[in-house]
Amino acid sequence: MSIVDRIFNHLSNLSIDVCFGALGVGYCVWVILGIDPPFYWWIILPLSVFTIYNADHIWDVYNIQNLESISKNPRRHFHYRYRLILTFSTILSGIVSIILTLIYAPIQWFYIGLGLGIFCCIHFVLIKFIPRIPKEIIVATIYTMGVFIIPSFEKFYSIYLQNYSTNPNLFNSSIQILQEFTHSPHAYITLVFLAIIITAVVINLLVNAYMDYNQDILENFLSLANRLGIDRTKIWIQRLSAIGMLLSIFLVYLLISQSNSGSKFLRSLIIFPLLGVFAIPNMIAANLNFIVQGNRYRYLGEWSFAGLSIIGVLLNL
Repeated sequence: MSIVDRIFNHLSNLSIDVCFGALGVGYCVWVILGIDPPFYWWIILPLSVFTIYNADHIWDVYNIQNLESISKNPRRHFHYRYRLILTFSTILSGIVSIILTLIYAPIQWFYIGLGLGIFCCIHFVLIKFIPRIPKEIIVATIYTMGVFIIPSFEKFYSIYLQNYSTNPNLFNSSIQILQEFTHSPHAYITLVFLAIIITAVVINLLVNAYMDYNQDILENFLSLANRLGIDRTKIWIQRLSAIGMLLSIFLVYLLISQSNSGSKFLRSLIIFPLLGVFAIPNMIAANLNFIVQGNRYRYLGEWSFAGLSIIGVLLNL
């Protein structure tokens, strides 16, 4: 394995690639909604993602029945070998993210984070006592909610401050804000982008389960790929990728149709990072040597999400 592969594998084991991916996707959401992310969001979000994902991996390690097989899975071996320091760093990052949220962010961010934290705890309980619930779907839901919910809240709150802050009836104001947002061009673009990200996250989780299929069976680790079977998992990766590509084309169409002539070309370039997110999983599932060697499939899928930040840059030009 090359030095570059080793570096990226360590970053992948620590879920640093997921953190950058969340930042890339989240930045796009802020830009699509027409608001600028505050500086503390760039720190709080990756800390929160690091906490949730590493807590999930540590939980997996402590619940694997066949510990002798753990060395054959690089990520689980890494978390098992350094489980004490990773447990400490995960708790520390969670505490730091809470402190930063309380110091810099609106108090509503704390309540939103608390709700997501409770949802994560429910996730751990469910996979422990009701293993039939697909873990991949829960993780995809938590990831998407964590990335989208704060920018969406800030958009709704800005509309409230501009037009409805003097209205004493909060319920009626909320209905009016929702109606105003749903009739804006931001709403359709945001919803399509949301569908794209959910699809891409599920595919990425399916790909990892597909590549770890035999090892997961050995460790008695129940994944969605184990439920579907190796062949059906590959078929679903292809199907969801096709759906994601169609949604990507539709998103670019919406962006171009709502832009002036000078920015149409730049917005058409958005199709490339979007299609890349769905092309890479198919290359992995096809077992292309360049993708599979050096365990590159473990980080290429995640870094493609970070590449989506290009969309935000192009929309700002």
